[in-house]
Amino acid sequence: MSLRNDRRISHHPKNTFAGQLVCPHCQTAFLITWRRYWSAPWGNYRCLECRHLSYATANSWWTWAILFVALTLGGMVGLLFSTYVFHNGWMGALFFLIGGLAVGLPLDKWMDGHLRHLKIRS
Repeated sequence: MSLRNDRRISHHPKNTFAGQLVCPHCQTAFLITWRRYWSAPWGNYRCLECRHLSYATANSWWTWAILFVALTLGGMVGLLFSTYVFHNGWMGALFFLIGGLAVGLPLDKWMDGHLRHLKIRS
């Protein structure tokens, strides 16, 4: 058995840890780091082994609903904080955006590694 085949067996999707995606081309599991997350803004991840590009898809519609609710709640907390501290509507809009992103980006990264899987780009 070649080294390449041994690597495929050891990185089978059933042997992955939390926070990893599995390449649909070569079955290599790789960890989602912040660097990889920022370099794939639309969910297009490049495999570290075979260098093929794949995209992350949600397992279900409810992952998008969770993300939307978290963005809204984070934004509302930022809006309420801004209204209480600054008493300014424009600052409220800015803090709504900042609060939503502060909650939404870590949650989206977590969802990429735990609730989404990679598909082959067609």
